[in-house]
Amino acid sequence: MVAVMFYDLGMVTAKTAKRVIYLDALLFLGAGVIGTGHHWYWIGQTTFSMALSSVFSAMEVVPLILLTLDASAFMRLTRGVQGLAGGKDYLPHRWTFYFLISVGVWNFVGAGVFGFLINTPIVSYYEVGTTLTPNHGHAAFMGVFGMLAMAFVVFALRQVSDEAHWKRIEKWVRLSYWGMNIGLGGMVVLSIFPVGVLQLSDVLRNGYWHARSAAFMDRPVVSALEYLRLPADLAFIIVGVLPLLAAVVSTYFHARKPGPGEARPGRAS
Repeated sequence: MVAVMFYDLGMVTAKTAKRVIYLDALLFLGAGVIGTGHHWYWIGQTTFSMALSSVFSAMEVVPLILLTLDASAFMRLTRGVQGLAGGKDYLPHRWTFYFLISVGVWNFVGAGVFGFLINTPIVSYYEVGTTLTPNHGHAAFMGVFGMLAMAFVVFALRQVSDEAHWKRIEKWVRLSYWGMNIGLGGMVVLSIFPVGVLQLSDVLRNGYWHARSAAFMDRPVVSALEYLRLPADLAFIIVGVLPLLAAVVSTYFHARKPGPGEARPGRAS
């Protein structure tokens, strides 16, 4: 879907989009079952199958990263053309593009780095059920699928908005973009990841049972880190979700009605 969207915005060629889709299909269909093996290492798998599972689960993030890099190169080129043209807007769907770039970044960080951090067999044995698991889950699920959904919402808003209405709501979309990304990043950096690292360290020192016990979770440093998530959550909701909700509601009542044969505003030349 990201490849189709980037192509529809004119940011990648049809050849690039098709290559990424085929590469994804090969990985998912040819190695997807093997890759999901990181969820069930410890049910009697052989050492060889565990090694394959860890390798292919790490490879699944590669196509989207390549696609994001290609689209980013297009964006840099577009900005150069825009500067030469005296600031003319060559990218009406730039906030859709930014949300899609967020998908690529969070795919690399959440699914790639944080996923690979817990998906290798040995660390997985010690960390499953600790906060490192929801750390990967938050960054990968909201960062990839959530930001992708937001990109589609913003794309739809831009498509049905005339220029005057879009200028009114663009500031809300911009605020939402930064609120969601900063809020999600704050959840991970300030709270979930540090608690997970402390838990993993406690597992190695005192055992898995102790790291999941009330004795560990009630430690002052752990409680403080959990409370540090509160400002990040509030930023995500108040600065991220609510402005976009306001933009959606406003657009619902002010959506333009395109005339017959009217060209869409999104496709770049």
